[in-house]
Amino acid sequence: MRRLEGKVALIPGTGSGLGRAAALRFAAEGALVVGGDTDHALASETQRLIGREGGIALHPRKLDVTDPGSVRAWAQEAVDAFGGIDVLLAHPPVARDIPVEEQSFDDHTAMIRGQWDAVWWCAKAVWPHLALGDGRVVTVASADPVAGSQAAAAAGVAALSRQLAAEGPRSASV
Repeated sequence: MRRLEGKVALIPGTGSGLGRAAALRFAAEGALVVGGDTDHALASETQRLIGREGGIALHPRKLDVTDPGSVRAWAQEAVDAFGGIDVLLAHPPVARDIPVEEQSFDDHTAMIRGQWDAVWWCAKAVWPHLALGDGRVVTVASADPVAGSQAAAAAGVAALSRQLAAEGPRSASV
């Protein structure tokens, strides 16, 4: 039996990179994949690849993980289609690495919003649905959170991961 047989997995950024690779792997393990990406055409291609391999993926939506409304609608779509959510792979989109002396405040806040906030919005949107079962949030951050301009955001994602683990989905309210 495949490890994720029948589990509903939300994966942002399924158009390319980590998101696409994760969607393909989760589907190969039996997950029902709910993907999305700012590039809808690429996310749709990932859905087709999953289907060709015999997996199941909900038609992806155009998803902006920095927009709370977009993220909430994405999570609700998964609940409406499959009855719940079992797994969230929360990973920030790729950000530019700008040396601090060259960063503007807008660069800095865009990086925090695109990294830490994106993971937080995804976790927040799925949290009540994870509480209904034995759900999991898997977070991904930079492998080197002490180097480069993404350090603060990566450290924030790591801290958020510890908070989510301590609280556990059972503490969420619906």
